[in-house]
Amino acid sequence: MTNDDTGASSGDGQIALIEALLGRYPHVSNTELMTLKTWFKTASALQVGQLASRADIAPGYRRFRAEHVDKLGALELSIIAIVVALLGALVVFLV
Repeated sequence: MTNDDTGASSGDGQIALIEALLGRYPHVSNTELMTLKTWFKTASALQVGQLASRADIAPGYRRFRAEHVDKLGALELSIIAIVVALLGALVVFLV
């Protein structure tokens, strides 16, 4: 979809907003943080890769990813703990 006035993609404004927010991260409001989280859930791999390659926003990008995207949640940690416990029980049973 394009903007009739400029011919630019309608997603260009959204990308510019995300770039600006990552450039300021962690100094963003709660609403802006939710915007970043939502965008990362819906963005394509290409869009995320393009942001990742931007040196000017790299510190904010890396910190945001570490704190909100790449972090294991309680569910993931619980599953890992259960699997490790089951494997441990299996080893004890077989020995």
